[in-house]
Amino acid sequence: MESCRTLLPWICSSHLKDGALCFDRDGGARWYGVLLGDGSCRVRETVAMLRGHHPGIQLNVEDLWDTFSVPLGRPDFLPGRYRASRNGLAEVVRWLHHGEGLRAEGRIPGREDLESDRRWEIVRERFPKNLERAKEIVNDMARAAPEAGA
Repeated sequence: MESCRTLLPWICSSHLKDGALCFDRDGGARWYGVLLGDGSCRVRETVAMLRGHHPGIQLNVEDLWDTFSVPLGRPDFLPGRYRASRNGLAEVVRWLHHGEGLRAEGRIPGREDLESDRRWEIVRERFPKNLERAKEIVNDMARAAPEAGA
């Protein structure tokens, strides 16, 4: 959110995606792409901020169903606000707890799927759901806008 706020005057288009942080089998953590609204990204807040500043902004849905390692154990990895405060560290723990809940529900892909040819088949199956979620977010905001001005 801080990056979005800082760059807001220069943003003319953006993409929407969501992700969740989970513990990895090697003892570290991994970020996984998930359906919009399921993860830890503040998608609705980000869209509201972007559209508030640029009502006609072009928003694209990105869903590569990707994963990457998150080196939480490296002292220089987390930005200072997360390392230096209990609240920041608690937020990271909440992200991990949320991600582990999604994994337990089967809503996070297995690394085996991501590393197989089945990955693109799953992306094609999942993309319409992400598109519907993006439309819901934008339509909800459009419906709420007249109420906010009343």
